[in-house]
Amino acid sequence: LIVSVDKDFFQLVRKGVRLYDPRDSGTWFDEAGVAKKFGVPPAQVVDVLALVGDASDNVAGVPGIGKKGAVQLMSKYGSLDALLEKAETIPQKRYRESLLASKDIALQSRNLVTIRTDVPITPTLESFLHQGPSRERCYDLFSRLGFRTLVNDYAPTENSVQTNYSLVKNIEELDQLIDQLRAAGKFALHIVTDVPSAMRAHLIGVACSISNRQARYIPLTPETKPGSEDLLAQHPNKIDQGIALARFKPLLEDNAIQKVGHDLKFDTVVLERHGIHLAGISFDSMLASYLLDARAKHSLEDISLEYLGYKALTEEDVRGSGARAIPFNQLTPDAVLRFVSERADLALQLAHHLAPRLVTEGLDSLYREMELPLIPVLAAIECAGVPLDSQALMTQSKYLHKKLEKHTGRIYELAGCEFNVNSPKQLADILFNRLKLPSLKKTGKTRSASTSVEVLEELALSHELPQLILEWRGLHKLKSTYVDALPLLIHPDTRRIHTSFNQAVATTGRLSSSEPNLQNIPIRTELGRQIRRAFVADSKKVLISADYSQIELRVLAHLSNDETLIEAFRSGEDIHNRTAMQIF
Repeated sequence: LIVSVDKDFFQLVRKGVRLYDPRDSGTWFDEAGVAKKFGVPPAQVVDVLALVGDASDNVAGVPGIGKKGAVQLMSKYGSLDALLEKAETIPQKRYRESLLASKDIALQSRNLVTIRTDVPITPTLESFLHQGPSRERCYDLFSRLGFRTLVNDYAPTENSVQTNYSLVKNIEELDQLIDQLRAAGKFALHIVTDVPSAMRAHLIGVACSISNRQARYIPLTPETKPGSEDLLAQHPNKIDQGIALARFKPLLEDNAIQKVGHDLKFDTVVLERHGIHLAGISFDSMLASYLLDARAKHSLEDISLEYLGYKALTEEDVRGSGARAIPFNQLTPDAVLRFVSERADLALQLAHHLAPRLVTEGLDSLYREMELPLIPVLAAIECAGVPLDSQALMTQSKYLHKKLEKHTGRIYELAGCEFNVNSPKQLADILFNRLKLPSLKKTGKTRSASTSVEVLEELALSHELPQLILEWRGLHKLKSTYVDALPLLIHPDTRRIHTSFNQAVATTGRLSSSEPNLQNIPIRTELGRQIRRAFVADSKKVLISADYSQIELRVLAHLSNDETLIEAFRSGEDIHNRTAMQIF
């Protein structure tokens, strides 16, 4: 039984061999069925195909002979050999001349369309059972060819490699682990928390690794307050957090013991909040990846696949996704063991792999002298935070609310009706249908009339409403993004704003800031400057704002030794005026 939609297989049908074509109404073809469907019996199918040819398979065929003509010729002459032998006697001039001129092509075409049944193989039914792809060979092939999606599908995972991951179940095992880490002189560290914000996270556990494919995970009880020790009984498989951290503290604060990790600044901040000053930071795989290629992604999953050829577990693999995702603090130690252990293990493997590359690429001194020493500096800044005058922001919020109400009233007056000013669709209807203003641009996806800033700025030259919309949008963004949002981010314990500074995000090498972005507080308008004034100093202290003047151009002058550029800086000229003078 052959299942195929390929007409070439009709040539194989004979007694004991049938063909099923799932496209042809689920029809089974025997010899009679082939003759009825194709016009000739199976024995003549190859000869018909040889005459007709097949452009998709690069089979030339005989020019001027189509399917109908080929069937007629086979029905009369019986075979291609007989047809070619009597080609001179064929009455149809077009067929006769074509066959005489294309004899060799006809024979070659027959050879090409013939399915060979004399291949020396001795198959068994078992040999045809689908065994699945060879993951190892597929990964090797797709890696060499650069097929990134397929590499991700076939990379080795925790299910395909031998590992030694286990839980630390009691204080005795914890003490043994600490002794092993100290004796090793170097270990990878991964801090496990309930949320991704270092300043708000609660410790769930600590994973450590001293060799490839090996790690230990210490699950910790939740933080307890005096008088609530009875809660510890609810976590029989975890080690008391206070006791464990007290045991760990000397090791973590020992500068002679090297610590390796991925995003160690996060670990530093979390540990600092628990009274531990992490020392001995020797390698951060996230920063190494960033220096080697600032444009790439630097998550542990991405760089493990890139440099180790290993597909790491993700949070979704462990917690699930979306609304049904289970928080880490609700998962059992056994449920997170492989995930957290793997992260410590991979950080150590990456350190061994990336450290030599930093040297080869000439980046080691930059890494050792600038990036790594910056980790504790940034961690200290994040922990310190900055005070915020929430009362001043509240006053601004009321002021902005009144201004927005005034703008909204005038907008409704000009539009002739009330509508949702923040809705691009409703605004477009007002501008282009009700007020008949010209539609200057279409949106990319919906191809509806655009109400972008550029469009409104041009329309504002001829009508008051677009200008008011722009002003309303600016006021609304200030109020929602800064004035109303910043007070909500004040830490409940420190009463300060704590941002996170990112070393491995901006491709320019600069820092970026997130949650909240304190590098994006507006300054160009008086309202923006008032928002900045809400960031205040402690009593009897001041805030200092310092900035390099045209640092990139100064670096350019140094590296290029351009005499005009250097002289402009030395004489205090406006460098942009001088540049314009040189050009024009």
